[in-house]
Amino acid sequence: MDSLNTLIVGVGGSPGWLVVAHHVSTIVVAIAALVGLLSLVFAQREMVIRSRRESVILAAEICERWADRLIEECGNNLLDLGRKIKIQDWGLSNHHFRPGSLVQESDASEWIKQVHETNSLNEVARVANRLEGFAVYFTSGAADEEIAFSSMGPLFCGWIRNLSPFLVLARSQSKETLTSGSYESVVRLYDLWARRMTKSQLEEAASRTGAELEALGDVSAIKPIGT
Repeated sequence: MDSLNTLIVGVGGSPGWLVVAHHVSTIVVAIAALVGLLSLVFAQREMVIRSRRESVILAAEICERWADRLIEECGNNLLDLGRKIKIQDWGLSNHHFRPGSLVQESDASEWIKQVHETNSLNEVARVANRLEGFAVYFTSGAADEEIAFSSMGPLFCGWIRNLSPFLVLARSQSKETLTSGSYESVVRLYDLWARRMTKSQLEEAASRTGAELEALGDVSAIKPIGT
């Protein structure tokens, strides 16, 4: 009976049903907030998954579309240039593509001189611009660069090393005289992909070394008699 009176009258004279309603409403609001929060988390997760899926699809499409174009245009242009100037894999001391980045700076200066003498500067810039257009898709985050790396990484990095003296020249010009751009996307993508390839090569070498060491077996010293 006392419990019933408490429910009806409440505590301190307030109606008991108001107290119960207040507690119930508090629980309902808390549950609604939790449901809303979970819905937001799931929605954000779905957006991330969808964005990732679209990025992968775009990367595959870009590789399919650009592979043929790059091979045809950049590859053929470099072959044509090779008839007038020497195309080689230039050694790099770093990936900044600034003065000091080339191992053979004096040879690179002669190469640039040949480019000017044979009126090949526009052809070299055309190849570099194509590669910049390709790289920007990935450095901007629009497409997944990891998908493109396996199929295009070695080829892309090889071409960039072929053009290293030109890239150093273009990136060392002042903004007032810069006409071809600073190739930031090319440099950024090359740096990432080149380091990734180097890491993979080192890991493979370490794995081979470990296997060779294991194959040698036990090489412990033969202990003398009496020891």
